[in-house]
Amino acid sequence: KWKTVFPTVLYDGQFIDNKMSQTIETNYNGVIIFVFLGFFATLMSATGLYTLVSLHILKKTKEIGIRKVMGASILNIVGVISIQFIIIILVASLMGGVLGYVMVDFSMDTAWEYYEKVTVSTFLSSVAIIFGLAVATVGLKTITTANVNPVRSLRDD
Repeated sequence: KWKTVFPTVLYDGQFIDNKMSQTIETNYNGVIIFVFLGFFATLMSATGLYTLVSLHILKKTKEIGIRKVMGASILNIVGVISIQFIIIILVASLMGGVLGYVMVDFSMDTAWEYYEKVTVSTFLSSVAIIFGLAVATVGLKTITTANVNPVRSLRDD
């Protein structure tokens, strides 16, 4: 049958198992690459967030000291510092979720005809990881700042 359809092309028959193992290996390597990139993107994001929180706290050192002198609790000080970052992360995760869904759906549609669609649980789990990382990063810095003696921050005045 091959000779009648393609008379000038030599038949190169292969087993389907070999083709499938190559496809599975290619997909596995793609997953490894994306996990690697995701890990380092998360690490760099946490470092950047820690730096932003540190700079924000440096600007509000005197305010934090005055709040502590006036009797504010550690939870109150953590809330005052953290609420701005939580709102920013909420907006960013909402925008990133929508944009990520569109981009993933487009890229998967161009690469494969049949694929597993992205679900809402995927984005909810990624947002939960982002919030966990943000709370750990912001919380660590704000709690250590809230426990500092207010005399050290108000000494200059």
